[in-house]
Order: sequence, then structure tokens, then C-alpha cells
Amino acid sequence: MIIILMMLFTKFTFEAGRVSLLRHDTSYITILEDTVTIRDSNMTITGLSGVYNEINKKLFLYGDIRAFNSKSEVKSDSLIVHQNSGIMLFMSEVSAFKGRDTLMGDCIYMHKDTIIASGNVHGRIASKDVKFRADSLSTVDSTSKLIGNASAFIGKDSGAIVIKADSMYIPPDSLIAFSHVVVKDKKFQSEGNELLYVNADSTGILIGPTLTKWDSGKAFSDTLFFKMKRKSINNVMLVGNVKIENTRTSSNVTIFPDTALLYIQDSRIKRLVCINGSGVIQSNE
Repeated sequence: MIIILMMLFTKFTFEAGRVSLLRHDTSYITILEDTVTIRDSNMTITGLSGVYNEINKKLFLYGDIRAFNSKSEVKSDSLIVHQNSGIMLFMSEVSAFKGRDTLMGDCIYMHKDTIIASGNVHGRIASKDVKFRADSLSTVDSTSKLIGNASAFIGKDSGAIVIKADSMYIPPDSLIAFSHVVVKDKKFQSEGNELLYVNADSTGILIGPTLTKWDSGKAFSDTLFFKMKRKSINNVMLVGNVKIENTRTSSNVTIFPDTALLYIQDSRIKRLVCINGSGVIQSNE
């Protein structure tokens, strides 16, 4: 998942309303004022003012920064460009856009195929219909990692599946979450240690021990498999050391099947089928 990727920015030209040169030994520091435009063959950057240090080959731009090419755009309050390496560091209320994909944060570092964002990171991956939040994000090649208080929202805000964890990986075709994982929709919630969610067939595997809760009960298991349909959890299979507690009645009912199937409609359990080694032992509508 590459949210935004600018080209390597190492050779550029300046334009500004006013340009001043300050001599330092045998080199110069260029002061750029009254609206600055920086161009290379791949990208254009604009800002209100800037400084170019010929000694260390660094460009500093300030005020209403906009860096863009034909595929992507980044906005921020300030920017540092390391000319020799092509490293770009956008700071203060950074917003990056590529098509319908977005990435926002307090600071975003970009270099070749690597992106690191920190501070109130959030954004959207339009192709997956996923929004996300985290303390920080790093992207290398096509895989992103969300670190610290990570959340992913699959579907529309009002009816999204929510996945929370300490950290997440988001490769192009899946989502992997680690530590204190929670998966939930409006009426259904399951917790575990690790999650693998596959986009192509909308299936997930939650590795436990797992705890699953719904309006009339809860269940425990070693592993949980689930299927999503129309952005809600549709069917669930519990496997290994299964324990189900039905809290609908005043006298709780607890059963211990080998495997349990939960058929879900409109975020409610419509049917529960429990299976042991000899076949179905209980079916509740």
C-alpha cells in the first residue's frame, strides 16, 4: 500500500519574487521570498519563502507548501529537501493525496519507496474501502505497517467493520494485526492475539485464545474463522476448546462442543450449530 510517493528530487531550479545571495566562505546561501516555485523533471514545489544552503545541499521551504506531480500531491506548512539523497521531510499538518487515497499526519518522511508518517496518522485506501488511524505508519514497497493504537475501518463510517490492534501490516491483498486484536461490527465483537484478513474473499482468521460476544451470549475458542458480507460479519466458525455461554435466559446455558458455527444476519446470531466428533449435537434458532 503506497499511499503517496514523490519522485527522487535531486536536481531543481528556483523561481521567486525576490532572490538574495549570502556569501559564506566560498559558497552561497540563497534566500527565496515572495512566493517560491521549485521545479525538477518530475515534480513542482511551491511555498511562500525558502532558503537553499549550497554548503550542505539542503532546501528549506516555509508556508503553504504544495508538492505535486501528475500522480500525487503533498501539502504542509514546511518542508526540508536533502538534495544529495532526495530525502523529503514534510512537517506540520501534512496531507498527502494519490487519486482517492489519502495520508495525513504531523510529519511525513519520503525517500524513494519508503514513507514514514508520525503523529495523529490517519488516511484512506480507496481500493480496499479502508480507513485507518495509528500513532505512526511506515511503508516500504507495497506494504504498510501501522504502529501504536492501530485501527482499520472497513466499509462506510456508519456501518464499518472495526479492527483494532497494537500494530497492523497492510500488504496489497490482506491485513494482518498483532496483539490485543479486536474485530467488531454494530452488535458482534471478537478478541484475540493475531488476525489475518484476506480482501479477495472477505475472510478472516483470528488466533486466540479468542473471546466472542453478541447480544445473547459469549463464546471462547482457540481459533475463529469469519466471513464478511456487505461490510458486516456474516458467519463465524469457532474451533478448538470451544465454550459457549447463552445469557438470554435467567439460567445461563453453557455447552462445550468441538466446533461451533454461528450464522449471522443483520449483526445478530440467527442460528447456532454445535458439532462434536459424532456430528451435530445442538442447533438453536
